[in-house]
Amino acid sequence: MALSAPDELAQLLGGATPPVRGHGAVALPTEGFRLTVDGIGDIALPVTPAKAKALIRLASPAAYGRQEETLVDATVRDTWQVPTRGVHAGWAHGFEEIMESCRVALGLRPSCALTAELHSLLVYEKGQFFLAHQDSEKRDDMVGTLVVTLPSAHQGGDLIVHAADGPTAYAGHRHELSGVALYGDLVHEVTPLHSGYRITLTYNLFRAGTEAPTHAHGPVADASTLLRRHFTSPLIARWSGDDPKPATLLVYHLDHHYTPRAMAWTRLKGRDVAAVELLREAADRADCEVALALTDVHETWNAISGDSGGYRNRWDDDSWDEDDYDDEEEDDLELDSLADSEVLITHWRPPWTTGVEEPGLRVDTRAVCAFTPSHALTPYDSDHQGYMGNYGNTIDRWYHRGAVVVWPRRLRFAVRAEVSTSWAIRDVRERLSRGERESVAADLGTVRSSWGAHLRSLGQDRTAGLADVLDIADRLEDAPLAQSLLETFAIDDLRPEHAGPLERVHDRYGETWLQTLLTEWADRIRYDHSTRDDWLVALPDLVIALRANAIATSMVELTWPGLRSRLRAALDAASTRRWRGVLSDLGRPVAGLLRAAALTDAHVVRDEILDTLRSSPSGIVAVVATLQDASSWPTADQEAAKACELAAYAQETLRARLEQPPRTLDDWSIAPPQGCDCPLCDTLASFLTDRKRVSFEWPIAEAKRAHIHGRIESAELPVTHKTRRSGRPYTLVLTKTADLFVREIDDRRDAEMTLDRLVATWR
Repeated sequence: MALSAPDELAQLLGGATPPVRGHGAVALPTEGFRLTVDGIGDIALPVTPAKAKALIRLASPAAYGRQEETLVDATVRDTWQVPTRGVHAGWAHGFEEIMESCRVALGLRPSCALTAELHSLLVYEKGQFFLAHQDSEKRDDMVGTLVVTLPSAHQGGDLIVHAADGPTAYAGHRHELSGVALYGDLVHEVTPLHSGYRITLTYNLFRAGTEAPTHAHGPVADASTLLRRHFTSPLIARWSGDDPKPATLLVYHLDHHYTPRAMAWTRLKGRDVAAVELLREAADRADCEVALALTDVHETWNAISGDSGGYRNRWDDDSWDEDDYDDEEEDDLELDSLADSEVLITHWRPPWTTGVEEPGLRVDTRAVCAFTPSHALTPYDSDHQGYMGNYGNTIDRWYHRGAVVVWPRRLRFAVRAEVSTSWAIRDVRERLSRGERESVAADLGTVRSSWGAHLRSLGQDRTAGLADVLDIADRLEDAPLAQSLLETFAIDDLRPEHAGPLERVHDRYGETWLQTLLTEWADRIRYDHSTRDDWLVALPDLVIALRANAIATSMVELTWPGLRSRLRAALDAASTRRWRGVLSDLGRPVAGLLRAAALTDAHVVRDEILDTLRSSPSGIVAVVATLQDASSWPTADQEAAKACELAAYAQETLRARLEQPPRTLDDWSIAPPQGCDCPLCDTLASFLTDRKRVSFEWPIAEAKRAHIHGRIESAELPVTHKTRRSGRPYTLVLTKTADLFVREIDDRRDAEMTLDRLVATWR
């Protein structure tokens, strides 16, 4: 796998001169690769035997070159070659990274760029091979060859490269693409295939462009090239589907330890002096800024036992005892693989200040490099976590390290914004006041992808932050940029004090622009619904503050669907204590939205709210809670919201409930829970609705008993369920309890008290 630009830079700064072998494995993404062959169509990966045979039917024996001749001789080269003109292969993305991997594998300088040209599609079947040979150079600028082996089931057919350090074998893979880059003058061969099919694509590698002038070579030039590459190329993806972007920082860890007071260019030690001098010169050439810094590094390592060859061996050792393993000391363990790491910039001296700042800036570890890795140093603290269940030994280590932080000058604003969003907002507002609109737009463009994360760091200051960002958006006079700066907020961030700034951006960018923004805000609910509910309670105050009725109406219309779905779910659920509590809690936000709908003449939303509340008998809980809030409204608002009609409905519903005759002492019937029509629930319903039956003995299997247990408990039925563990299957014993009568008495008393309150409040 190719070195990342930061790691290659670290080697360069440390003075390392890795041996140039002239060949090496190349990382190839399988995702995004496509191969199409005329006459066959798309070739899916892994390549099946059927597709391999289809390719052979299109192919002819492959030739080879000897000096100026082109020969076909199966004793030298025995393989099939598909006509190249009918082969269409490539990656949807990431080909530049592949060429970079080839450059590193071949040991070429960072300033060298490569291009590739498809040469052949080869298919090897059982017994076929290619004797040791050298590739002929097709053009003067040809550097070498890239061999891409497609995934397939096969044995043998290894590519053997013979170099000064001896032969190296490269085998294919059953499920993933594999690649090898090599200089054409290196002798290499393909060993006989034992079984299956080996399918390869070969590419000729060429130097791109013309030869650079002599003054562009050297360590400084190479370092500046690597810096530019780091800040313009996407970071290496960490997982499938990751969409990495170029880094804004590079952190190079120094070898020696420094204190905040000793952080000065003139106080560097040992090898750090030359490395930093080279890095500063390269940064200047790459138009970058630098800062001395201190970092805290936390690494978590998987560890293995030094004397047993690793915890994996314990399963084969009959004498192994878990208690003994738990008692292993950290000194008895060896670091195996790095599981996780974190880097935090604790102090730095950036160029915009003469003092030391404490940014507390967490850095993406893919943008961190060092010639001396942290684990080679002495940690200031460590912790050993012994074997637990499925987890092996881990060792946590913490280090204080000196560092040089580098970023492009064009990203200075982005870097400062990452440290302090409040500073960025103040800076932008001040510059806009001075009329520096173009430079502000350029700087804000550098933080578009991270702006949301910056604003989230404001925490409780988001409300004030929204007022400032609305003001910035208005003065930018750039609709797309203004949208991107505001889209990370949510509608429940709005307060009455935002009414003026919100109306100004509405006037600036128009109805459609604001409607799009409000729709996105309304769809964004953070973590739970409590924040949105509190906002709905206070929504009438915001509506009153807004002079533009269209904005207020949009808010009402956009927030009702989400609240309606929650209200509908609670109304449709079983009438349990939990769901009655949910309905009661929903009363306040429903009341807030109902009043806001009345204030904005959003009659459709108002009527839908009232109809939804009255659509289910269980809705009386939410109706009463809504009316409790509505009782304090001005009379005009009550009339506009039809609150009196809702109160009349509630009183009528409660009276009808109280007019029902009380349950007699011999009536043990219980309404069955809804939502399941299986035969088991039909049997349960028959028992529950029976006025005379108090208990029921039911022989059923464990899984069926569990289903009945769940139905009874989720509906909070006054029924006990116990299992008599005798016979097969065991017997489920269901018994109705006297709580059935207690609940009815309590419900009637609550209904009477609620009705009295409603009559007293809503005459």
